[in-house]
Amino acid sequence: MRSGQYTLFLLVFLFITSCVTRPEDLIIGDWNEVEWDYEKFDGFSPKDFKKIDGINLRNYSDRNLIRHEAEIWTFHPDGTIELKEDNGEVITKARWLLKGRGHILKIRYDEKTFELYDVKRLTEDEMTLHYDIGMEVRGIAKLGFERNKKEE
Repeated sequence: MRSGQYTLFLLVFLFITSCVTRPEDLIIGDWNEVEWDYEKFDGFSPKDFKKIDGINLRNYSDRNLIRHEAEIWTFHPDGTIELKEDNGEVITKARWLLKGRGHILKIRYDEKTFELYDVKRLTEDEMTLHYDIGMEVRGIAKLGFERNKKEE
C-alpha cells in the first residue's frame, strides 16, 4: 500500500510540474516596452549631481546608466535578444539568461557590459522588470512590457 501511495504522489507531482510553464519559455517572443517609471529615488540634490529624468545621478565616470525607451525586446530561444526601434530596426543585440528561479534577468552585451533586472511579473501578456539604478542614486526603475501580438 505504501508503494502505491508513493507512486500516486509521484504521478500527481509529475502532472502538476508538466502543467507549469517555465519562465524561460514564457519570455520567448516580442515584448513592447510601454512603461519606464521610477519606483524610488533619492531626491537629494547637491551641486555635484546631474539630473537624468528627475533622478539625481553623481558624475561617476564608471557608472553607465542604460535607459531603454519605447523599444521592442525580442527574446529568442537560443539565448539571444534584440532590442529594436518601433520600426523594427535593430538597435543592439545581446545574450539573455534567466537566473535563480526565473526571477533574475541578465542581459550581457559583451564581456564587461551587462544589466541585471528583477523579474517582478511575467505572464503570457505582461512583464514587469525592476532595474536597480545603483547605490549612489538609491533608485529603482520599473520597466513595463506587453507582449507584441503582431503576426510576423
